[in-house]
Amino acid sequence: MLLLLAVFLWSAAVAVETAYSLPVNGNVALIIEDGVGHQTPAIEFFRRFERVFRQATRIDNTPGSRELLLVLSSKQPAGSSKFFHSREFRSQVLQLPGNYTEILNSPLLGRTLAGALLQSRLGNAIQTPLPESALWIVDGLWAEFVQRERSGTPILRFTYLDALRQLAENGFRMQLNLQLLTPPEKIRERSAEWQLYSQRSQLMLEIARYLGNSRRNINLIKDYCFLLLGNKLSPAECFERTFALAARSNLYNHGSIYGNGQKDERAAGYAALEILAKKMLFSGYAPMNASAINRHLQRLIKIEYLHSNGKFPLTAALSDLPLLVEKYEQLSGIPHAKIIELNELAALVPLQLRSDIFQLTNALADIGSQPPERVAGNIKSILNNIQQKLHILQQVESELKRHEAALQPLLYEQRFVIDNNLPAAPLPKQIKAFIDTVENAGNH
Repeated sequence: MLLLLAVFLWSAAVAVETAYSLPVNGNVALIIEDGVGHQTPAIEFFRRFERVFRQATRIDNTPGSRELLLVLSSKQPAGSSKFFHSREFRSQVLQLPGNYTEILNSPLLGRTLAGALLQSRLGNAIQTPLPESALWIVDGLWAEFVQRERSGTPILRFTYLDALRQLAENGFRMQLNLQLLTPPEKIRERSAEWQLYSQRSQLMLEIARYLGNSRRNINLIKDYCFLLLGNKLSPAECFERTFALAARSNLYNHGSIYGNGQKDERAAGYAALEILAKKMLFSGYAPMNASAINRHLQRLIKIEYLHSNGKFPLTAALSDLPLLVEKYEQLSGIPHAKIIELNELAALVPLQLRSDIFQLTNALADIGSQPPERVAGNIKSILNNIQQKLHILQQVESELKRHEAALQPLLYEQRFVIDNNLPAAPLPKQIKAFIDTVENAGNH
């Protein structure tokens, strides 16, 4: 009798050992303990996560992958997880809180889950932590998954990274390197630092997917992980050899970037990543705003060159270039450089401007083969058309901004947000005075 009681208590204490696993997709399976809820929503949740992981990293389940068992337990505290060995399934399992939808609010828990799936697909033990230089991969794909889940609409390709778009439109460079892809020490999901880091990680994943597809389906994420885990190269060298070199080769084949020598190749690789970052952020259907395009265009149509004696710099308009090339032989390389810049700009502009940009590149290509006066007049005409269209687009954007401002609630510009992690603080005096003034006016 005592023996039977002991067996009963032991089996109750390790209920997960006698549970059965529910297949999710690939090598992922789910174990749902009693009291957690219905299994179908949970399976669909993790199935969507696995799909985003597969799309972002292109790392599928292979014969060398290990099984990933996820346990949903009401005993696991919210925002936490743990690995333990299951005697029933003879493998390590990852236990998550029973309220699995709350995982969306925990980037650290998402990092653990995504890291376990990545390690299992690479054939490693799921509890093995990833090196810091690989955390951007799992943080980026988790941010992509969270953004898709919270949007409430199906997203087929790549999410809209508004923070990075605003930086690019305000003239900041879209640099991507391992230093910028190193996670902050403290995870604060709503902080600007964390948002920029996670969006850079999402963008880097999209660039890696694009480069892999353009290189006969080479998986750069997997190659990068194998180089890191091999410990034969520094993390920076692994990043450069995997992504910067691939980006340079991609744009070199398209005539967009060049460089000779090892130092030039390294710089050209990072410059190529910067160009691809803008191409991924913007498209003809989600273009850069008109004001930012105009700033790019004004810089592009300005010609800078040295006087014939080489002692002092001079500037000229783009329409002067045909005459300058005819007069100074040393300026013959400028049209080709401007064509490359225009092709890069064409990827950022609205569809209604692309034909004009391509007409401008064709006009520059005529320099040296057509009379300079005719080419100069053609360039002036095309630039006038572009400026007129940009002016109309700027008017439309200004009207939309005024409409959005009119829809904002009262005091929106004077809103004051206090971080929950900081002690409560009184409102600043100026805002408090403004609120009192509005309230007093409303009472009368």
